Amino acid sequence: MPASEAISPDMHHVGSLAEFELDVCKIVQVDGRDVGVIRTEQGVYAIANRCPHMGGGICYGTVTGLMTATSPENISYDETRKAMRCPWHGWEFFLNDGTAVGGITSRRLRRFPLHIIQDEVYVILRMPRPDQAETPRGDDG
Repeated sequence: MPASEAISPDMHHVGSLAEFELDVCKIVQVDGRDVGVIRTEQGVYAIANRCPHMGGGICYGTVTGLMTATSPENISYDETRKAMRCPWHGWEFFLNDGTAVGGITSRRLRRFPLHIIQDEVYVILRMPRPDQAETPRGDDG
C-alpha cells in the first residue's frame, strides 16, 4: 500500500475496513513505519511490527485465539481472546492490551490508537519518526 494519507498531523488513513481480512495482520506503511492492522470479531487493532521479545517482525506471524485448560482433560480454545504470535520464537501477545500470554514477560506489544470513520480506518501516531528520535527508550512498554 502506498504511504498513508494524513487527515491531521497524527491521524493517518490506512484503508477501508473491508480491505482488512478477519484475523489476518496486514502490514501498512504509516509515516515511514511498518504498522500491522488486524481486524477481529472483537475489534480492530494497530500494532508496531516489532516483537517485544527480540525485535523480530511480529506482523509476519499469526493471529490466534487462546488455549485454556482447567485440567489436563478439560482444554478449550477461546476464540474471543485474540493474540499475535511472533513467527520467530512463538511468543504471543494479546491484541487488546499488548500483554504477553502467560505473563512470560512484562514487556508489551506496542499498540497504536485508531479510529474508524464511515468504514475507513485511521491510525494515530504520536511519536517521532525513527530517523528523528532523540534518544532510544529502554522498554517498548
